[in-house]
Amino acid sequence: MKKIILNSVGAFIYSIIHILRFFDIYFFIYPNPFGHQTLNVEYFARKVKLISKTKNPILVAFRNYEKKYTIANNSLFNHHKSSGLKIINNRIICLLLDIGLTFQKQQIEKKGGKISTSFLTLTIAQLDTDPDVHLLSDVAFPFNKHEIDKFKSILDIMSLESEKYYIVLDRGENYNLSKSIYSGYEFQSYAYKNQHSPVRLQFKAAMKMKKYNIQAVTMGMGHGLEKETLDSELILDYPSKFRDSIGDIADLALMNGCKFYVGPTSGVYAFAKSLKKPLFLCNAFPWPWSLVSMGNTSIVMPKKLWLIKEKRMMTLLEMIKLEQNYSMKDFYYNRSVLGSMSIELILNTEDEIAGGVKEINDRIDKKWNGDNYSLSRILKGYIGGVSQSYLSTYFAENNPDIMNGIRSDEH
Repeated sequence: MKKIILNSVGAFIYSIIHILRFFDIYFFIYPNPFGHQTLNVEYFARKVKLISKTKNPILVAFRNYEKKYTIANNSLFNHHKSSGLKIINNRIICLLLDIGLTFQKQQIEKKGGKISTSFLTLTIAQLDTDPDVHLLSDVAFPFNKHEIDKFKSILDIMSLESEKYYIVLDRGENYNLSKSIYSGYEFQSYAYKNQHSPVRLQFKAAMKMKKYNIQAVTMGMGHGLEKETLDSELILDYPSKFRDSIGDIADLALMNGCKFYVGPTSGVYAFAKSLKKPLFLCNAFPWPWSLVSMGNTSIVMPKKLWLIKEKRMMTLLEMIKLEQNYSMKDFYYNRSVLGSMSIELILNTEDEIAGGVKEINDRIDKKWNGDNYSLSRILKGYIGGVSQSYLSTYFAENNPDIMNGIRSDEH
């Protein structure tokens, strides 16, 4: 009886939301305004502007204010509201909308995706692979002049100048051992371990960029961990030195003014992507699932995969073809997959990262004169085929065994 009632209510709500779309009113769930959720918000807003029949479509987000749904960044949440996003907080209305969304998900599974969606939803693949959203549309919720003026004063406190610094993400050994604050601890910790990318690998790059008067600034921390102070003058340790004293608006100021982002996929990476910042995605895993629709000033460097039994590195072409038999979740959450394939993850080296940082800086400044390895060509027919970004040239030229069968665009 309960199931029948829920299905009936779900179908009714689903129908109402579907009708509202004809009046350019769109609904989606908005659990947490930061990281990947921020990218979701951007995705939905850009997509609505592309498909809408009017210049001012209405985007409505609903949240369930249970204690577990904390707000990661209140300043970003307020920015979205002030930019026109409608937020529903009422518990009963949120519950009804959630029942309608659940009904939609059940119908999608039942009908194999052949259903007209009422609520805006997306998969990870959709989030990353839509070229219209990521490459052809502008930022949906840009910062206004008042906010940008505020950001300048915040950067002054940190002795930073807009476009004269870049963001690096530290996912070191402690992050590797962290306990997840979410359910599914074993799987989550395994996923975090695969994203291991210690900040020490960034020192040589930071030293090189000092010569260009570009400062490296670390941002972010592991789940459930206290951020350790970074004892190095090469990289400004923003989380330890400034975030608590300035407040979470400093996250916005820092990302808005940075020249580019360096690090693996993460919430910080997603935040940078939502603002269309140039990205140097290093220690990327799983690859090529972990990247795609990035612009022509962005570059990628995957983690290397050591085939233990064969005592050699897996080639890039072999890594790409894994997509035919596995999904991203197989590598990201299932600890048995890498073991069954006898694969060991190998971090990118300091020299590789330093070479990649110089390349992205030169591409942004329009001074790049090296070879190009366009991902749209390398990944043609696979998940990353729509990307405008490049494989790191330093990585390609210094790993000939991995690059077997792949040549630069000029050849």
